Amino acid sequence: MKITKLIIGACLVAASSANAATETVGDYVYELTQFLGRPDQEAMIIGVAEGFKPTGALVFPDSVNFKGVNYAVVGVGMAGYAGHDGDDPVIHDCPGLTSVHIPANIRFIGENEFMDCPDICRYTVADGNEDYKASAGALLENYGYDEPRWMLFRYPSAIQTPTYAVPSEIEYVGMGAFASNRYLKKVYLSGEQTLSTCWQLGNHTIESIDLSAHRMYHQKADGGIYYGNIFKGVCPGVKYDTFTIDADCRYMGGGAFCEAQVREVVIPSVMTDYAEEQAFRNSTIETLTADHAPFEISTGCFQGCVNFKGITLGGNESGNLKIRDFAFYGCEELETIGLDASVKRIDIGWGAFAKCRKLTAFPLTSKMKVSSIAPWAFADCRSLTAFSFATVEALDDAVMGYQFSGSGLTSVNWPSGIKHVPGGCFMNCRDLVKVNLKATTTQLDPDCFKGSGLTAISMMGVSNYFSSAFEECDNLVRVYFPEGILESDLTYWDIPMVNTDAQIVINNKRVNGLYRQTQYWDSSNISLYMSTFTPGQELGTGWKRVCVPGRAEDIYSALTDDEVVPMYSYTTYHDEKAVEVVSLMPEVKIKGVTIEGVEAILSSGRWVADDAVLADGKMNVTVNYTVNNNVMTTSYEYPYEASGVSATAVDVYEPQIIVHLSGLEFVSTDHWNLFNQWGEIAMSGDTTSVTTDGLPKGVYIVEAWRGNTRRIVKIIR
Repeated sequence: MKITKLIIGACLVAASSANAATETVGDYVYELTQFLGRPDQEAMIIGVAEGFKPTGALVFPDSVNFKGVNYAVVGVGMAGYAGHDGDDPVIHDCPGLTSVHIPANIRFIGENEFMDCPDICRYTVADGNEDYKASAGALLENYGYDEPRWMLFRYPSAIQTPTYAVPSEIEYVGMGAFASNRYLKKVYLSGEQTLSTCWQLGNHTIESIDLSAHRMYHQKADGGIYYGNIFKGVCPGVKYDTFTIDADCRYMGGGAFCEAQVREVVIPSVMTDYAEEQAFRNSTIETLTADHAPFEISTGCFQGCVNFKGITLGGNESGNLKIRDFAFYGCEELETIGLDASVKRIDIGWGAFAKCRKLTAFPLTSKMKVSSIAPWAFADCRSLTAFSFATVEALDDAVMGYQFSGSGLTSVNWPSGIKHVPGGCFMNCRDLVKVNLKATTTQLDPDCFKGSGLTAISMMGVSNYFSSAFEECDNLVRVYFPEGILESDLTYWDIPMVNTDAQIVINNKRVNGLYRQTQYWDSSNISLYMSTFTPGQELGTGWKRVCVPGRAEDIYSALTDDEVVPMYSYTTYHDEKAVEVVSLMPEVKIKGVTIEGVEAILSSGRWVADDAVLADGKMNVTVNYTVNNNVMTTSYEYPYEASGVSATAVDVYEPQIIVHLSGLEFVSTDHWNLFNQWGEIAMSGDTTSVTTDGLPKGVYIVEAWRGNTRRIVKIIR
């Protein structure tokens, strides 16, 4: 009784594959895992060591020593333990490989193993293996449970006999059973032997299937194979200009036209399901003619159809359209996809359009929604220059993303409903210059813009990002952190920038950790522009220059050894309710000024607010300006006088600064307040001294009162 090969759907069930250990030993890369129902960990061969290309006789090991412990080798290929067609094989494209020996422990072999190996003369299997055996040099797989049932896994590719009668013990002819054989012309089936999906995969020579002794299949004069009203397929060695499926045929089997040499396929009107699993895989089809649009394109349906030109898709009764994994993968001539008016919701699977290098558009309308885009869905679509992201509700980022990696997108308007930009999503999009994030975009995952043509980006709602998100973005000139978006502090990490005039523009006091830019990256080419800063901020040293608000140079000079330069000059005229603000840099544009909340008018070089009410001699001022069109705001919320802050007596006792109010000509005080840079009261009291011990680094203003007499002191800590 066979219990070792437990398959649910297409997945082998492993108890701990997610945390499996991987290591290269000898010629192979192994992964340790423990399958359900098995007492011990076992090893799977999931790759080959760098440079290893087997020739001659290949004998897989029966066990491997992994850090001093021997483990049985139970599988070859099937990475992730899913035997679907997306798996990369371990042994493939190996001319000169003449034979393969399967040891007794092997229970699993991936579906794509031994593809493109044209010189294999025979397969052999060790005694005691219950899952595989050899028959006249062919490799058979046991798919039974209670008793053995055999499937033809691989026919030797180098056997030159033009005919092959499938032995009666074989019930199924498996996927790619005759792959790479260049001599076989005719195959004989008998009894109820079944052709599995894509039995033709990798073969281009078989011209006919003899069904004279078969009890289920029948064949038409044109070579089409049928099972009742199900179309099973054609032989890959026959060439057709147009193949018309029988008018009374209602269904199509998976892989029916796999490897078919056909230009056009005509679908009968009664056949509603014709985009079946791998139905046209690797065929030469250019045109599919049908009188109704399919609402589901099954896994790998048009995979590898390098000549396929285009198709119109529809929705089911509910308007749903499903485009499954690898549906159009590698359709190099596919230029357009049509979506008819019945489509309301679309689900796009893994690699669905990957490597469709001529696909120019995916014509979504405002009435359509994309419920999900799976990883690699549009990877390497180099002609795809635009995509309607407003229609997208979700991007699957459970295992990175790479949805549009290597595509031709030039700009992206990121949807507000998606918080993460998935890892690798726009990696190597060389033409991608502009990305508009939303306030709801909270995270940039690893490599999401790596190697793209991005020139500038506003981080909007981003509260977490990975440095690798911007690696190899050689054109990146500017990264902007706007004001008032973040709900929590943003921990800054270095941003790799190589442009000679790169800029980091900060207009948000929640950004902290800027010292990491100079700590982890040569930032001598990067200018830092700041409208405000967080108390306790460390800027680091190594910037090209630090550009700061007017009359704040002394504050920032205390935070860095780099050159500190003002972006504009700032002078107040209290009695005139006016300020003079003049840009000192061409990239800085003064846009407006408010005085005590009143919008000031520019007159004779000064911003004047005649209607402003100045209480107690204060004049709170906000300067609105831009740095290369990025909005900046600096507020002067403590009282400044035109001549500057009055000088005071300051005693310094490290690590605290004590300001003696008696130095302000006070013998005693009624009250004092200590304000931070935003005008918020940080401390208050009625003592004759103020201590800043425990306060973060920054600038503070002490306002002291004695009756109606007021004095001000500025503290830089």
